[in-house]
Amino acid sequence: MSKLDIKLLIRNSQLKSKAIKEGKDPDYYINLEDKKTTENSENNSNNSSSSRSNSSSGPIPTDNQPEIKLILPANISNDLDNPLPVSNTVKLNQNQLDAVSLALSGKSFVLAGYAGTGKTFTVRYILEKLIENNKLLRMPEETKTLEKGDYGFIACAYTRRATSVVRQGLPHGLKASTCHALLEYEPDFYEDFDQDGNLVKKMRFVERRNRNNPIPNSVSLIVLDEASMNSVDLHEKIMAALPHRPQIIYIGDLAQLKPVFGDAILGYKLNELPVVELTQVYRQKDGEILDFATDIRQGKNLTNFTLPEYKNERLKINQFRTPEKENIRLRQLGLTIQRHIDSNDIDPLAGDLILCPFNVGIGTNELNKFAADYYDQKNSRTIYPIRSGIKTHYFAIGDKILVDRNDALIVDIKPNPKYSGVLPAAPSHKTNRWGGIRVGEFMEATPDSSDSETEMDDFEAMLMASGNQSLDDIDESAIKNEASHIIYYQFISPDLQQVEKYRDSVDKSRTESMSSAGDINKMELAYCISVHKSQGSQANHVMLILMKQHAVMLNRELLYTAVTRAAKRLTIYADTGCISKCIMNPSIKGNTLQEKAEFFKGRAKERQT
Repeated sequence: MSKLDIKLLIRNSQLKSKAIKEGKDPDYYINLEDKKTTENSENNSNNSSSSRSNSSSGPIPTDNQPEIKLILPANISNDLDNPLPVSNTVKLNQNQLDAVSLALSGKSFVLAGYAGTGKTFTVRYILEKLIENNKLLRMPEETKTLEKGDYGFIACAYTRRATSVVRQGLPHGLKASTCHALLEYEPDFYEDFDQDGNLVKKMRFVERRNRNNPIPNSVSLIVLDEASMNSVDLHEKIMAALPHRPQIIYIGDLAQLKPVFGDAILGYKLNELPVVELTQVYRQKDGEILDFATDIRQGKNLTNFTLPEYKNERLKINQFRTPEKENIRLRQLGLTIQRHIDSNDIDPLAGDLILCPFNVGIGTNELNKFAADYYDQKNSRTIYPIRSGIKTHYFAIGDKILVDRNDALIVDIKPNPKYSGVLPAAPSHKTNRWGGIRVGEFMEATPDSSDSETEMDDFEAMLMASGNQSLDDIDESAIKNEASHIIYYQFISPDLQQVEKYRDSVDKSRTESMSSAGDINKMELAYCISVHKSQGSQANHVMLILMKQHAVMLNRELLYTAVTRAAKRLTIYADTGCISKCIMNPSIKGNTLQEKAEFFKGRAKERQT
C-alpha cells in the first residue's frame, strides 16, 4: 500500500467517524470531499480530452459500448417531450439522461440494466435532481417507516439485504425499507381447528396497509429496487395500499433469479411502462467477473475447453473431472471450505458468501456444519444440543444464523424453564455439529452419531445457575411446543463488514430471543446460504458450489445471480458440465430485454385466459 493510499484510508476513516457522530450517512463527508476534488480537477483541466474527463468522479464507461435507444410502448411514445441534453458537466450517458427526464416528468417507468451499468448512480442522481427541483415534498403525517417532516419518498426492496444495499446508495435524508415493512405487516392472532378437531390459537402475518388503510397520499415517489425479486402477488398488495397511484420507478435486472413463487412484476412492467435500458458498463474494477457474467447473460456456451480462459487472480473455476459418491464429494467440499477459511481466503463472518443452489444433500445444511465446525475447533466453542420437537439442533454462541431470511448472531443460549420433554445432552466443546464426540486432527473431525442424555438433576442445576426458576414452578400449560433452550440473537446490519465488531457492541436492550420449537426449527446456520437467499447482497469474495445433484435447480439466472454477488473475487467448484447446463437453460426465455419483454407479453395473455 502506497503512502497516498494510507493517507486516503486515514482521511476516509476520520470523515466516516465525523459523519456517524453527527447522525449523517457514513459517506456524507467523503462524498463532499470527493466532489470538491472533482470540481477542482475540472476547473484546472482547461477543456482536457474526453479520456481525461472520464477519470473524474461518476461512472467511467467502457469503450465501444453499443447505445440502446429508449424502449417505449407504442401507446405512450410521447413520454419524453423534453429530454435532457447531453452536458459536459454531467457524467451521464444519453440513456441515463432519458431516465432523469422521465423521473422529473413525474411518470412511472422501468430502469433496467445488468450488473455494473450504473443503476445505483443513476437513481442517486435522479433523487438529487428531484430534491433540487422541489419535486419531493415533506410528509405532514407519519407512518411506521416515515416520520413527519421526512420526504414523501421510500425506496423498497424484497429482502433486508437488498434494502441495505439500496440505503447505501440514497442521498442523505431519504429512507429505505423492505416491501413488507412498507405494508406494515404485523402478527394477527386467530382461532382455528387443528387436524384433531381441537380449537387452537394460531398466528399469521397480515399487511396493516391496504385499500381500507392506505399509505398516505403525501408519499409521492416509490423506488422499487431489485424488482425482479418481487412477485406479481406482492405487487398487487402494494398497489392496493396506494390508491392515489404515486410515481413508481421499477429498477432491476431480468437476468437474475425470478421470485420463488410466481412471476417477477418487472417482466410485466416492460410492456406497460416506458423502459430505459442501461447498457454501458462502468464498474471496471471487477472487469474479469463482469466479463464472465456478461457471457453467461448472453447465453455463450462455455465448454470445458473455454472455461480455463476465464481463470485469473479474481476468478477461479475448479471442475471435478471424475464423478464421486455424494457423501465423499460432500466431505471433500466441506474440508475445502474449512481450508479456505483457515487460510483467510474467505470469511463468512466478515460478509463473504458461500453459495449453493439448495439445502439438502450436497447443500447448505451439511456445508454449514463443516464451516461451523471449523470455528468451533479454532475458538474452542461450546456446542449446545437443543431439543426442538422431534429434532435436535447443535448451536454455539457466536454462530451466524438466518432468522426470517435475515443475518443474525447468537449472543447467548440458556436452558428454557418452560421446557418439559426428553432432555438434551450437556453442552460441551467436544461435541461436533453432527451430535457426536469430536475425534481426529484439526479440520479432520469425523461426524459421529453418539448422543448422551443429560440427567434431570443436571438440567435443573443449569436452570438455577442461569437465574431461571425451578422446574417445579413452571406452569404445565406453558410447556407445549417449547424448545429445551432459549436462543438470544441480534440482527446483523449488512452495512457492517465485521461480525465480531458488531458482537462487541451488542445493545442488550435490542437483543431478541426465540424459544418455541417452531421458531428454532425454522432457524438456519448462515455460513453457507442458497443463491436465492443471497439476492440483493454483495460480498468481496463469493464461493459458488454447483454439483450434478443440483440439476433441477441449474439455470442461467441462478448462475448469473451468484456470479454478480462477487465484488472482488469469485471461486467456483463445479462438476463437469454444470456451468454449461446453467447457461443453456434460461428460465426466462430470450437474451435481450426486448426478447424477454416478448416472453412476458405471452405470459400476460396466459394470465388473462
